Amino acid sequence: MTKYNFTSSRELIQDGDYKAMISGIKTKETKTGNSLKQVTFDIEDDKGRKLKISDFIVEIKEVEWKIQSLLWACGMPCEGKVEISDEWDEFLGKKLKITVSHEEYQGKRRNKIISYRPINSK
Repeated sequence: MTKYNFTSSRELIQDGDYKAMISGIKTKETKTGNSLKQVTFDIEDDKGRKLKISDFIVEIKEVEWKIQSLLWACGMPCEGKVEISDEWDEFLGKKLKITVSHEEYQGKRRNKIISYRPINSK
């Protein structure tokens, strides 16, 4: 029998900046039929625990600024014509800083990534 010890991904972590690595990208679809990327980051919290936190990016014109910000934070080309594979595999393993805060969603508080920055930024 295998035993597991999972840390809840729903647990609120302290607001602040975290060094992160992109460990997963999943493509989903919104209720309105738009493509959505779930970007999963590996971080270490203030207690030294290894955690995963996700951000969701809808692939629509109004949110291209967020994609550009992620490209910039990962040190990837982010101006002019930029091509990204359909699966966004080029993001896997990239290191950056994320800023985490909280928001209320469907009556519950949850972690929210509010910005991306290059790993060497303050």
